Amino acid sequence: MLDSSKYDVDRDGAVDDESELTRRERLANGLARAASRLRDRSDRMDGRAADLAERAGNALDSAEDLVRDFDTDDIIDSVMRYARRRPGAVLLTGVAVGFLAAHSLRRRAN
Repeated sequence: MLDSSKYDVDRDGAVDDESELTRRERLANGLARAASRLRDRSDRMDGRAADLAERAGNALDSAEDLVRDFDTDDIIDSVMRYARRRPGAVLLTGVAVGFLAAHSLRRRAN
């Protein structure tokens, strides 16, 4: 049974594919913007931080492609398989994104 709280469902129980496509497109665009910002910031960094930012940007580009090419269930399954195979890479990407977000927020505050 389809969980209607996760999707736009009409009276007949059909999923509104257009709204899912719109959400996927917004998510893909957001990932592309985040990847671009990471790369822009990596150009102003040195050494390991620059390398981590570049790698995180590449990971976000891959995620963007995944969102554009597959439906939601396929994406979740793929991410879960990847996280099980490469937990270190997932953790490293999360740390890099967190570091860059904190760095950006700190710069805005000054």
